[in-house]
Amino acid sequence: MYYDEIRITGAYQNNLKNISLTIPKHKWITVTGVSGSGKSSLVFDVIYAQAQKEFLESLSAYARRSFPKIGDVNADSISGLSPCIVIDQSSFPNTPRSTVGTYTDIYTYLRLLFSRAGDSRLSAADFSFNNAQGACDMCAGMGEALAPDLKALLNMNLSLNQGAILHKTWKVGSRYWNIIRAINYFDMDKKLRDFTPEEMDKLLYSPPFVYQNNEPGHVQNFSYEGIVSRLKKRKADERGLSAVSYDDQFFTNGTCPMCNGGRLKREALKVKVHGLTITDCVNMEITDLYEALGKMHGHAEDAIIPPMMKALKNLIDVGMGYLNLNRPSYTLSGGEAQKVKLAKAMGCSLSDMIYILDEPTAGLHALDVHRMKDVIRNLIASGNTAIVIEHSREMILASDIVIDIGPGAGAEGGEVLYIGEVSSISDCKASVTAPYLSAPAAKIKKAPRKPAGFITLEHITSNNVHDLDVKIPKGIFVCITGVSGAGKSTVLDEVVRRHPKAIVADQSLPGGNVRANAATYTKVFDDIRNYFSEFTGLDASEFSFNSSGSCEACHGLGYTVTDMHFIGDIRAVCEVCGGKRYKPEVLSRKVRGKNISDVLEMTVKQAIDFFHFEENITHKLEALSSVGLGYITLGQPLNSFSGGELQRLKLAEKIRNHGEIYIFDEPMHGLHFKDTSRLIRVLNSLADGKNSVIVVEHNLEVIAQSDWIIDMGPYGGKNGGHIIFEGTPAEILKCEDSLTGQALRKAVSDGQD
Repeated sequence: MYYDEIRITGAYQNNLKNISLTIPKHKWITVTGVSGSGKSSLVFDVIYAQAQKEFLESLSAYARRSFPKIGDVNADSISGLSPCIVIDQSSFPNTPRSTVGTYTDIYTYLRLLFSRAGDSRLSAADFSFNNAQGACDMCAGMGEALAPDLKALLNMNLSLNQGAILHKTWKVGSRYWNIIRAINYFDMDKKLRDFTPEEMDKLLYSPPFVYQNNEPGHVQNFSYEGIVSRLKKRKADERGLSAVSYDDQFFTNGTCPMCNGGRLKREALKVKVHGLTITDCVNMEITDLYEALGKMHGHAEDAIIPPMMKALKNLIDVGMGYLNLNRPSYTLSGGEAQKVKLAKAMGCSLSDMIYILDEPTAGLHALDVHRMKDVIRNLIASGNTAIVIEHSREMILASDIVIDIGPGAGAEGGEVLYIGEVSSISDCKASVTAPYLSAPAAKIKKAPRKPAGFITLEHITSNNVHDLDVKIPKGIFVCITGVSGAGKSTVLDEVVRRHPKAIVADQSLPGGNVRANAATYTKVFDDIRNYFSEFTGLDASEFSFNSSGSCEACHGLGYTVTDMHFIGDIRAVCEVCGGKRYKPEVLSRKVRGKNISDVLEMTVKQAIDFFHFEENITHKLEALSSVGLGYITLGQPLNSFSGGELQRLKLAEKIRNHGEIYIFDEPMHGLHFKDTSRLIRVLNSLADGKNSVIVVEHNLEVIAQSDWIIDMGPYGGKNGGHIIFEGTPAEILKCEDSLTGQALRKAVSDGQD
């Protein structure tokens, strides 16, 4: 048995090509390669999956029932594994009750501190907003209350007869509109802007009352209720009415008037510890809270505060000091979520663990990467192993061992091109990564485009941005830069709000399930099914593997799953259709020798050739090819895509749409150097078409190749929210106050191209 190394023999998981390798433990190992090359297959589907499987097998069959089932790993043998801790970029559950404070357990200690050291003694439960004993009676611990958005609900320049009420329930001629007219209280031809306060109050907030119509030939009794009053009642309805989701657009979340956002009952909100309320503490930036707690001393304080200080310091060390404990977890970006998870994991004192990190520098400014290097080095110093999937040049060069997977993606990848010390990777001619490590990290664009006017945004006030005016050039490639929490996303959100027709690609990735694939996501499969229908005479619906044309045995999946209880599920190719997904009568219908299943097995490149006369089909496929996804098959399930592949899939869907403003939030997230170069060309091609391309990005190569930079900062949180620089990449090199300029100067070689 080898205790100082992980030995893998004959791994053929996903696209891995029967690879064998020995990975030293207690080192920093970085796994590199183009998106889709097999990095995640090796790290997550082989190493982590096998470690979890062996851990679960050490438990009793009874205990295993409550754990997720893990199937067999496709490898001949794996030895030398230790328990694994995975810190990935999956976001937290979409619940406002989970906050940074509750997730990290810091809020648990804070509740204990206020219950033991407060100037008024209450129990710890009184400080819990997830407990009925402590939660505010009005907002039930949410800190927010629904408020009507009257701008969305009413057009004040119209009369009721002209359709001033924008909600469909009260459209002109509807039952509820007729009730408003029947009570004979309002002048139906009077513009809403001319209504008296009393009239507006009755229109919006009147409680229900029964109206009696004494005119002959009419309904005698009916109920009238103000628009907002009725909508609030419907919002509170828990029966899952479809109308409730439609009503969301007419409300905004406002601060709860009873607790003023504090989430707790008034008694708890009044309690102070060393002059601070619990609301003061959770709303402070983490760096400020760390300093404030460090000054508190006392019998209870000295016992409770030290573990809080340690947890807060871990958050600061991973670059999350600008957050506050009251921040809902679901609002964190993928990169922020990963760093909060990492900070929590750093509190573990166990050694000889394997830490698996998936691109931990995501969302980090170039000058903050040193924080992550220090964190990983500390994990190694504590006797652990760090296996890191990473595309950051600085992180790769700082690691001990590099495993380069490739050379291409999908079927063209899955081979170990290099494994060894980072200093020797330059000698590997087969490595796709090596040339980028020895080349300049960024090259300044020679001739940036000139603006064709400006998008002017005035008085932006949100989060840490206060009364900011900014002019974003039109018709060119613009990068908005700055450290995490500097205010970049706030500016971007304002552009989207004021230009709702802008085409936006943010960091939310398309949901992947076993039935969704590249063809269905891009909707090219609809065109393909119609094409087959036209040529074969069979209805287009028959060519869908989700409907009547699907194989009855596997229901169009192409495989069957057998539940083996605590052992895990076993997946086998469907014996009826042989993995083809369809009924025999559908498979018998062919176009130029290919049936619909054959098409799903084609790569994007092959499909472009096959459908080269069908412009509506090739247009969508060529968008996939332009972002480097020509190797994926049309029928590949989205849940098998890597993060980088999903990101590019979404980008392909956006760039093929026609628009004047394109907005991208960190589009290079999860991409290899080679993939980044390709997407820079795509972004520049959009700008060549006179489009406004606005990108929030940390990647220095992208920043250097943009036409214009708007740098936010100087730091994050309360120390951010200002424009530090506006101008070309060449000009930012001269800006001493810009952290981005400093990073770019370091990255650009002496011989600028």
